[in-house]
Amino acid sequence: MANLKSLLPVVTVPPVVTTVLGSSQTLTDTGAYYIDGAYDITLPPIGNFSLGDVIDLTPRLNSESKFIGDTATEILTKKGLTDEVVFDQNTSVKLVHNGLEWEL
Repeated sequence: MANLKSLLPVVTVPPVVTTVLGSSQTLTDTGAYYIDGAYDITLPPIGNFSLGDVIDLTPRLNSESKFIGDTATEILTKKGLTDEVVFDQNTSVKLVHNGLEWEL
């Protein structure tokens, strides 16, 4: 009888790398970002990415930051399309490319 562990494939997962953002910056790539203070972060143009691409943003605790779209209607929220969203809570945000906008 074979041991189940010996039958399973070995999978190596690369570590999740989080980039720390300082003062006002423009993102150029998808990935995970930590906003190290009360800063304005500009999202990359939606046209440069593919359906399903993800940007994870985590703000510093108790700091108010905002992320700004490249155009006036680039961020889709439950309340509709907008050009900026303010972080006023201690929570991370995942933005997903839905084919037309960054969807919150």
